Amino acid sequence: MTTRSALKARQEESTIVLPTDRAVSGAQFIILAGERLDAAVGQVSRARAAGDPTVLRAAEILKEQRLLDYRLATLPERLAPMLESLIDASKAVPQRAR
Repeated sequence: MTTRSALKARQEESTIVLPTDRAVSGAQFIILAGERLDAAVGQVSRARAAGDPTVLRAAEILKEQRLLDYRLATLPERLAPMLESLIDASKAVPQRAR
């Protein structure tokens, strides 16, 4: 399978629409993952300021794990169905209710 055909197959798979509650949960998870990443970056800054290399290394390891979690949560093949579901749900809401 070529790279182009593999990409096309992934895009076709991403057309699966999730139930709205799962899409909302996925969006909340992404927000939480981003907040955890921000907190880990703050810990690295504080550890660097404190000057303890052991604490700094532990904070950097945590930051790398949080970054990986965020990247996994925002993979295009995970985002596409979630966003499509949320867009469909927003279209179903009457304009006045928004």
